Amino acid sequence: MIDLNSAPALDSLKPKLDTFFGLAKQKVESIDREYDDANGSPVFTVGGKYTTRGWTEWTEGFRYGISILHFDATGDEASLKSGRDRTVASMASHVSHIGVHDHGGIVWDEIAGMYITLLVAPPTITAWILGFMLFRAFDIAKPWPIRDLDHRLGGGVGIMLDDLAAALYALILLALYGWLMT
Repeated sequence: MIDLNSAPALDSLKPKLDTFFGLAKQKVESIDREYDDANGSPVFTVGGKYTTRGWTEWTEGFRYGISILHFDATGDEASLKSGRDRTVASMASHVSHIGVHDHGGIVWDEIAGMYITLLVAPPTITAWILGFMLFRAFDIAKPWPIRDLDHRLGGGVGIMLDDLAAALYALILLALYGWLMT
């Protein structure tokens, strides 16, 4: 158990944290200066130099996000600018550009669709998995009128309504499944 009475006071940690964040800034700036981003995301060191492997590309967000985290910890505006500029310039458009039709990072529509689908699901793992599969199948296939809702209404309303319509289709089949299983 942690004894909070013997924990160090925050003020006593400040010099060590300042040193830590100063070294972190030097390391990030060194990678920014010396690392060739065409090689992928630097994840670990070999011979004292950062390098990558084929399975490390998913860490690209950390490569630029660490500068933003450094800004959060220290208020260093240069770190914020570096992280922001490199994210927008280098990250895939589905991560860094919000102006796409249905941004993959925004999932409220899928959350609402799953919630509606599972409203009628029997409380079993089989029904939940079936509900997920049905919802995703209708959301991806977009049978009539789901596709029309998405494209004719456009914007957030169309994006939201197409998932709600897919949820309604899945809900009906899931309710039928529940009725048949009882």
